Amino acid sequence: MLQVNNLSVRFRTKTGLVEAVTDTTFSLSAGEVLGIAGESGCGKTTAALSIMKLLPKNGFVEKGEILFEGEDMAKKSEEEMRGIRWKRISIIFQGAMNALNPVQNVEDQIAEPMLLHEKVEKNVAYERARKLLEEVGIDKRRGKEYPHEFSGGMRQRVMIAMALACDPSLVIADEPVTALDVMVQAQILELLKRLQREHRLSIILITHDLSVLAETCNNALIMYAGRVCEYGTTEDIFYHPTHPYTKRLISAFPNIEKEKVFVEGIAGDPPNLLSLPPGCPFAPRCSESRELCRKELPALYRLSGGHHVACHRW
Repeated sequence: MLQVNNLSVRFRTKTGLVEAVTDTTFSLSAGEVLGIAGESGCGKTTAALSIMKLLPKNGFVEKGEILFEGEDMAKKSEEEMRGIRWKRISIIFQGAMNALNPVQNVEDQIAEPMLLHEKVEKNVAYERARKLLEEVGIDKRRGKEYPHEFSGGMRQRVMIAMALACDPSLVIADEPVTALDVMVQAQILELLKRLQREHRLSIILITHDLSVLAETCNNALIMYAGRVCEYGTTEDIFYHPTHPYTKRLISAFPNIEKEKVFVEGIAGDPPNLLSLPPGCPFAPRCSESRELCRKELPALYRLSGGHHVACHRW
């Protein structure tokens, strides 16, 4: 369904070009869930927003292909993309309160993409909006209420209903549970998994939480400083991690089944994307780095099957 090849995205700033995403390649089959993880600023959201051409005005795709159902999204005009967004590719934004219109009731907001893209009768769009509310666990009678009258978890459910309004093939979920408490996070994840099965959706799930990735995704992409560190099945990433960064991310996550120990983070800070150091961008923070790592950028090596890693050790 989706094949991203050698994608590079840049942002123009007053101090120069920011290398937000560089030579990133990944794919997604119909009905699969791909998780993208990494620290803040590693390029997760930028790579995903590039698919829908929703980058800020100072951002642009420098090179690469974004092939969605055989069509290159990078070459589409803004007018063509308006016919694709919501109908074929939709998005669940991280902050539902900021994404929803405060002066429109939620029923109107769910019905709007159907009226715009599918040209259905108004009564048909509103009937489907009410069904979608029930599908995500909200009483349809609350459709006349406004976003400020809903809790954070309910607003996120409304965003999910909006994303499903036009029955898209691909849904991008940009950290959909980050701002919610643990119990509500679990409910939203269960909801996403159920809807993914019932609607046979393909999903790109962006997350900081490795447990979310492990629980919901078929494949995983670990990014650092705008580049792919490791890519493979979820089992590959969690049971056979090979990149030092992936190993440190996993070890920094508490394991409730083992003895209680102090969980250490990753020492140091991510590099400045305005002036990346030569060699592997993770080398200054890597305990396994050697001279070659500080001089030469590693290629993305294929280990076995679909498991790839960008590390000189391999």
